[in-house]
Amino acid sequence: MIKKLNEGEADLRQALKLDPAVGDSAYPSLLGIATAREDWKTELTVCKEWVDAMPKSWLACSELASRLLGSNDTSLRDHEQALPLAKKASDLTEHKNPDVEDLLAAAYFGNNETLKAIEAEKNAISLQDKLGVAGNREQFSQHLAQYEFAKPPDP
Repeated sequence: MIKKLNEGEADLRQALKLDPAVGDSAYPSLLGIATAREDWKTELTVCKEWVDAMPKSWLACSELASRLLGSNDTSLRDHEQALPLAKKASDLTEHKNPDVEDLLAAAYFGNNETLKAIEAEKNAISLQDKLGVAGNREQFSQHLAQYEFAKPPDP
């Protein structure tokens, strides 16, 4: 299996050299390979390469922010670096993707901006309701409850 992963990775890297426009399909595959290897540092590196190659890709920004917030290797987590990426992903989706808004809420919360986290999570739930998708509504509601529990008392 390792040999197949190595071959797949080499093929994907070659495809990116030949045609950088394949990034939004090649980089997720490279992430999958790194995940299969449980190579969390390479996951982060691939995400950074993706953002560098495709800075206007909301998916690239959100994948990097997600890994900076919740890498399986806790030493790789960086909430401060994740926040501007989550904001950018939200802006690139015009604040209309519930999963990205949930990620933005997590980034705010990770940076002790609880009120903004609550606002972003409410937006994620509202978007899911508007789109008529059940999706992650229960998970989003749990996140909202967590943020509201941590909310500082009103002065």
